[in-house]
Amino acid sequence: MHAETAESDLAAASLRLGRQDEAPSETMPVGVVTEQDPAEGTEAKEGTAVDIVVTSGPQQVPVDKKQTQEEEKQRERQRQ
Repeated sequence: MHAETAESDLAAASLRLGRQDEAPSETMPVGVVTEQDPAEGTEAKEGTAVDIVVTSGPQQVPVDKKQTQEEEKQRERQRQ
């Protein structure tokens, strides 16, 4: 399920969207619900908040600016 449909699906079940967190995923597209609490199939009172975790895409890795500059210099030398 995509995060966009989660709120309407929860409302149809007399539940409400609670906290929405993000987590990286190398295999799932951005915006897909990967976790929920309470879990699917759990009985809950009307109006209960359901927290979800949605994918944010691949994990971003910080790039060292000096390393990036050195790699660019190496590419320039290879072109010559």
